This record gives sequence, structure tokens and C-alpha cells, in this order.
Amino acid sequence: MTLGGSAAVAMMAIAAVVLDNPGEVLLDDLLRPTAVSFGLAVALPALLFMIGGAVRIAAVAFPIFLFGFFKFSGFMGAAEYAGLYGSTGFYTALAGLILVSAAAAHSIRRRDNERIAKALLFISATIAAGSTIAAAMALSQASPPGDAATDKILAEAPSPEFIRTNLPDIIYLVPDRYGSAATLRKHFNHDNEPFFAELERRGFYVARDARSNYAKTISSLSSSMNMADLSPLKNVMGDEETNRYPLFRLIRENAVQRVLRDAGYEYHHLGNWWGPSRRSPYADAQFFGVDTFWSKSTEFEKAVMRLTPIAPIATDGASAERAECPRLQNQLEYIAEARTKSDKPIFLFSHLTIPHDPITMDADGNCVEHVYYPGHGTRFSDYQKAYSGYVTYLNKRLIEMFDRLKASDTERGLIFVVQADEGPYPKRLQEDGLMVMHDFTDEEIHQKFGIMNAVYWDAEKYGEPFLTETPINNWRIILSKISGDEIPLIEDERSYLMRSDSLVYDNLDVTDVLRTQRPEIQARADARGTQRF
Repeated sequence: MTLGGSAAVAMMAIAAVVLDNPGEVLLDDLLRPTAVSFGLAVALPALLFMIGGAVRIAAVAFPIFLFGFFKFSGFMGAAEYAGLYGSTGFYTALAGLILVSAAAAHSIRRRDNERIAKALLFISATIAAGSTIAAAMALSQASPPGDAATDKILAEAPSPEFIRTNLPDIIYLVPDRYGSAATLRKHFNHDNEPFFAELERRGFYVARDARSNYAKTISSLSSSMNMADLSPLKNVMGDEETNRYPLFRLIRENAVQRVLRDAGYEYHHLGNWWGPSRRSPYADAQFFGVDTFWSKSTEFEKAVMRLTPIAPIATDGASAERAECPRLQNQLEYIAEARTKSDKPIFLFSHLTIPHDPITMDADGNCVEHVYYPGHGTRFSDYQKAYSGYVTYLNKRLIEMFDRLKASDTERGLIFVVQADEGPYPKRLQEDGLMVMHDFTDEEIHQKFGIMNAVYWDAEKYGEPFLTETPINNWRIILSKISGDEIPLIEDERSYLMRSDSLVYDNLDVTDVLRTQRPEIQARADARGTQRF
């Protein structure tokens, strides 16, 4: 009965993750974590029973301990509510779990063990049965909502005919939450003009007033990597849908990598701890930066472990690697040496978690204790200073990487893109990640949508580099240049603000708040006989 109760608790945890991620879990994701969870849930109390004696009390109480183990995030939440963060918060939460388990064992010690075991089995099995049935129904859904719209976006993405030969190497970097010059100046007291001047001196075009098409990475990358507006998907999914699997597909199967691989590019993928961009099934080479237990785990396994004390032990903040600093340094070095890794033209994509939280380095690149806001007792002013230092370090490395890549120039040439996916979080959103973003002020909208966007290519071969206002056209421009086949640009570039992190399809059009009209963009539009706005 105790073994059955423990197995039922393990099943509850697995089912809970499936239900918390509707449409995002595949059957194959369940095999290893289910086997491990069930095996340990049965083996550990069986071992305690074999030892016998007073230890049998611990065996009978094991389902209660296991339940608390899979609810450890609740203990952590209680510690943080009390103002305890970092290792202090973790050890306090762990002590709470041990105390609850000890109290359960003590209450069982003088009672009818068999009756208690029966009660625990009945309760846990009943809950597990209900949640398992619900999870099975979610997994058995034949065609996730949005599949047809996702297929349509992928199929209708531009696919130019490559007329040119001798294709250039392409380095495409997406530094997460790298804000615009105005955002950095106003909210972080950071002057990015010297960095822009260095880029322009090297032949870059810097879009100083660039804005993202979407306010969060999941939609922003889905749009830019498929050169498409996501309205067809929104129309199918509806405002209340929380299933983000179609967006995962758009990132994983994106049109850009498909077009470039078909053209003969070798695809190098540098992922991070964020699930949708962690790995690519289509990459010829993958480099995560470190090789750890956490990095080897699947996204579903990580989701299960985030319920437990394992995640805080393996990570910092239950997401980023504890080795995040060396991981990023190793990835930056890989980028700098990328052109020496193949005789074929390479397409390197890196979704860099700089200057995204946690901040792991100072302005000189020294590893520091991870900085989050809010959390770990960090004041907002400290966070602002740390963010500015992180940007300063990244700027130095970007210049160094570009110079090294140019120094190893080949007849192929080089295209180098630095395009953020979103701007930094406004203070209110950092303090309440579940807030309704439709309630943003105009100033917060500008902060969230203003991004870094810059491109370099050989001006003698392709003409002077340029970009439009948003990343939706970045790849239309680049693919037109390298293929020789002109792809029409999207003239009416829209920006959409999702309601919240989970309600990603309920989008508010904030283009009129953000829109600018740079003279050089209007001149190109006039030359094509079109009006942008």
C-alpha cells in the first residue's frame, strides 16, 4: 500500500507538468522521467521496509515526504515571502520539508500503520487517477490547435531562388533583452553611442530607433525567423488560448534555417537554457557551452525537477545554469572562431542570454554572483548598474568577435547581425511577471519594444547595408542580397503587445505608440513606388 501510494504521488507530479504545459508535451517526453520517478518512488520505501525496525515508520510516511518533495517550489515560495533568498532561502525551504516529513513520521509512530497506509494510498491514488486521465486526454489530442495555421506560415515564408554563388558566412546573434539606445540612456544611465560609432566605423548600419514586432521572445523569434506576421495563428488560437506549441514549432522549424540549409549552408546552433531555442533538430553543429547534468536533461525533465529541490541545486533561479558565466564565455569564443570550423559557408544562430537575467558578468567580463531583480535582496538601482555593465561587456566582445571574424576573412565574405528579440522588462513587469501587459504606459511600451538592431555586409558587393524599423524584414533583406532574388518587404510593420506571458495570442496593436518614419526608409519606399504608412 505504501509503495502504491508513493507511485501515485509520482504519477501526480508527472501529470501535473503535462497539464501545466497544454499541447507542449509529446509522449516520448514522458518515458525516461516517468520510469525514473516511478522507480525511485517504489525502490526507496521498499529499501526502508527492508531495513525494518523504527525505519518502517519512515517508510509508511514516505508518500507524504514525496508529496512535499514534488511541492518544494511551494516551500521556496514561502521562504522568499519571508524575505529569504539564495542559499538561505533554499536551506530554509529544505528544513521546512524535513520538518513536515518528520512531523508526519512522528504522528504515524503510535498509530495503526496499516490504516494510515490505506488512507494515503486511497487519497493519492484518487488524485493521481483524475490527473492522469486529464493528462492522457491532453496527450491524445490528435491535432493540436493551430497546426494548420503554423503549417501555412511556414509554407508561405519567402523562399528565394539563389542566383548568386560564393555565399557569405552569416553570424546571426540575438542578445535577449538588449534595449534601444533611448531605453539604455533613460532607464539604465548607459550611453551606447560610442559603441554604435565603433560599429559604424566598421561598416555597420545601426537602426537606432528599431522596435520589435512582439514584446516577448517566443513570438518575436517566431516572427523574425519566418519573416512573417503571426496574425493567422492568433485568429485560429483565440485570445484565451495558452497552448504555445505552435510558436515552439515556428522557432524550431523556422523558414530561415530551412532556406539557408537548402542553399548549402552548414548550420551551427548555439542554444541556451530556454527550451524553444535550446537545441535544433536541423543543426549540423550544436554548442551549448557547458556539459552538465542539467544541460543534458530534456525540457520535460527540467519541468519536473523544477518542482523539487533538484532544480535549485543544479541551477540558479531554477532555470539558468549555475555555470551560466563560463557557458556564455565559451559560446562567445565559439562565435569568434566560427569561420575556422568549416570549409562550407556557415550560418551561425545564437540566442544569447545577455543582457537577460541573470546577470553573470561585470563590465570587464569577470564572473559575478548572479544578479536578479527582484530577488536575492537586489535593489533596483543595483540591478540597473549591473545591466549597464553587462551591456558594456557584451559590446566589447561583439567588437572583438567581429574584428576576429573579419581578420579570418575568406573569399566568401561575411554578414554579421546583432538583433535583439525584445527590450528589457519595465520595473513593474519585473516585480510582477504575471501582470496584464495591456496596462503598460506608453513609456513602458517604448522600453519593452525598443531594441538593438544592426547589420554588416560587404557594401561593395551588396550595396550599403540597411534595415527597416522592425526585424520582420531583416531576413527578407539579407536573403534578397545573398540570393540575388528580390523578396518584397513588409511595408506596414506592426508591433503587438501580448496580454501576459501565458496569454500570448491576445495581442494589442501598439504600432501607433512606437512608429517613427526615418527619412532613408521613406526614400527607399518612394523609390519602390509605395507608401510605408
